[in-house]
Amino acid sequence: MIDQIQTCVDFCSLAAQGTNFLAKKVGEIFLNEDEKEILKAASKSGQIHLPSYSQVGVFLLIGERQFFDANDPAVQANYLEAFSNLCRKGFIEYHGGILFKLNGTGFKKARSLAN
Repeated sequence: MIDQIQTCVDFCSLAAQGTNFLAKKVGEIFLNEDEKEILKAASKSGQIHLPSYSQVGVFLLIGERQFFDANDPAVQANYLEAFSNLCRKGFIEYHGGILFKLNGTGFKKARSLAN
């Protein structure tokens, strides 16, 4: 799971340098429902944490909302993949430790989805 966090850090760092892993943007970037849900949840504070607990592993924490289901590990896996995609698409920046934040583009998209 630590490798997954490092991958997200790498994606966010490269996106901040202007490296887009997607082909040149043509129109709107497609977002799946999990990606939209993460953006909406982060639309107010912009903060996304990736804590790790021995019983659960790495998961998304936005405000009070924990993006995992103790009875279904697929939920956690899907949201971590969606988070990684958002980093790769350039909506999220790494801020150190377990803290990631929406950038300006991320806030614009998140707030448009939240309305």
